[in-house]
Amino acid sequence: IHLKCPGNIVVQGEQKVEMRAGQALSGNSALIVDPQGAQLRGGKVAVTAERAEFAIGKLVLLSKRFAAKINRARVTLDDVEIIAATIRQKAKDVLQNIDNLLQINAGRMRTFVRGLYNLKGERTYLKAEKDMKLKGDKIHLR
Repeated sequence: IHLKCPGNIVVQGEQKVEMRAGQALSGNSALIVDPQGAQLRGGKVAVTAERAEFAIGKLVLLSKRFAAKINRARVTLDDVEIIAATIRQKAKDVLQNIDNLLQINAGRMRTFVRGLYNLKGERTYLKAEKDMKLKGDKIHLR
């Protein structure tokens, strides 16, 4: 069936409107619209657009794997909470600007630097509950 119309096309059902492709009743892909909402199902769903906008009150995303390739991203958030077993970051440079406090609570902490490690503050305070060791060929105290 080929449907062509110079004006609007409205499909309306009292309870539900379904469009299916695939096997006659079960359908591999489907668009289902009912008074509670809309569903789009399929083995693969692709959306291609020059520009897209989504306004979603609450979003729940469930996935076994997530990958994104984005040339430039800007995200503005009021609050972020990340809960993960492991977080890995890899970048050429990481620059952070924090107006007030950066606090890290850790069981242990290691920092490996190939070149110069520079720590500068208006005032610097180092405290060890037990031992503190400084190792180096030369230690300069001014």
